[in-house]
Amino acid sequence: MAGHQYCEIIDTREAEPLFGARDLPGLAAHGHRLFGKLAMAPRAVVVNETDLFSFGISRLFATLASPWVTFRVFDNVGAAVDYIEAMTASRS
Repeated sequence: MAGHQYCEIIDTREAEPLFGARDLPGLAAHGHRLFGKLAMAPRAVVVNETDLFSFGISRLFATLASPWVTFRVFDNVGAAVDYIEAMTASRS
């Protein structure tokens, strides 16, 4: 497995959560087992600007996943695109 070399924007604004805060440590640990030794490109996750719960859950997961992936949370698609463009430019 070669990791994931491409930056990604994940738009969760229409998604229905399938897990809660109690599941996040296990999900992060599982991701670390799968991808921890691989090069992972940065991610930007977009949540609804009025959904503080999703924003908080996403930020918590970003913290838990930080040992193996750079993961930023945004409530604005434009800001997420700007972040990914900046990350892509800095990797060139």
